[in-house]
Amino acid sequence: MEEIVEAEQRPHLVLPQLAPSPLAMQHGEQVLRRRLVAIGFADVANFSHQIGSNDIATVVAWRRARTHVIEPLITAHHGQLLRVVGDGLFIAFGSAVAAVQWAVHVQVTLATFDDAASVARVVLRIGINVDDALIDGGELHGDGVNVAARIHQFAQPGQIVVTGAVRDYVDRRISAQFRDIGWRRLKHISRPVRLFAVEQLGQAVEGSVQATCAIRSAARRSAVA
Repeated sequence: MEEIVEAEQRPHLVLPQLAPSPLAMQHGEQVLRRRLVAIGFADVANFSHQIGSNDIATVVAWRRARTHVIEPLITAHHGQLLRVVGDGLFIAFGSAVAAVQWAVHVQVTLATFDDAASVARVVLRIGINVDDALIDGGELHGDGVNVAARIHQFAQPGQIVVTGAVRDYVDRRISAQFRDIGWRRLKHISRPVRLFAVEQLGQAVEGSVQATCAIRSAARRSAVA
């Protein structure tokens, strides 16, 4: 087997209510529902260092990046923002293709995001997994959620890393390429996970130029106001 590298543990997160699938399993008086979901986790690269250098500028830049780029693109790609935790985001999508398209679009847009009101620059690391998740009231459970929360640690700043399952769903459906970065061992995940880095992002986001321009224009108008 190829070399297996371990990742650090990410704190457990409690997620808000998701729209359940019609399939359910009864357990006592509670109804636990399952749903196949593509789960994205993103965080800001070098956020702690930036906070130490200029906390106000960093927080303002992160807030504006979410408001003018990240969250509008979640909506545009039919995703659902589950939770913002400090410099991290959990997002759910109905398909792996939509999740990867969102991630690609975000990375390409942020790379050229001209925000006159922000001094600091936001660069994301994004990890995406697809799996069957268990929905229990306001919580989302399952290895798939934990995997999504941890694989972003293997991404370089500005990069997207996906699991083999996501690659299999998305391959040949978008123009991006997937580079095998090997098997990785994740904290409290019983099996190693094969990861792929998404490359040639510019080609993959080619069809989204108009939306990107609209987001930049909105950010400039907000900065002037």
